[in-house]
Amino acid sequence: MYSKDIMLWREVLKNAYRAAENGEVPVGAIVVDNEKNKIVSKGWNQVNLLQDPTAHAEMLAITSATTANQTRHLSSYTVMVSLEPCIMCAGAIHWAQVKRVQYLLPDDKFGAISHHAVKHSKKDHWECIVERPWLDPEIQAIALEYKTFLRDYFAQLRREA
Repeated sequence: MYSKDIMLWREVLKNAYRAAENGEVPVGAIVVDNEKNKIVSKGWNQVNLLQDPTAHAEMLAITSATTANQTRHLSSYTVMVSLEPCIMCAGAIHWAQVKRVQYLLPDDKFGAISHHAVKHSKKDHWECIVERPWLDPEIQAIALEYKTFLRDYFAQLRREA
């Protein structure tokens, strides 16, 4: 079952907004310890800041979590992200053996999961569970807030171009 913890989703959005404030695509992520229901790392897009095309929110949050926990596997953790992971981030999620992935909004353009670019199957006793919490009425308000923010953010960029 996906997290209905509104505070965790607010933290995801806080990171997305932080990315936007720094001129980045507004995507935020957190990694949560499933046993303790505690945030172990956070990430937000920093591609421009770091001049690194791999500095996506999910990648930075996963790297921070694996470093802090001194392990390359996150099999008892959940990655919560504001926007559906791209194929690069989905690959990192796969290789880190993340137990759960939850995202607020699908990404019709670059989303690896909804485009079936990544298939999660039980292999070597690992299975990634992908959950779409925006389907739950309690999470819909947060998802709508983020969707509106994204629309306005990109509309502003187009006006400035």
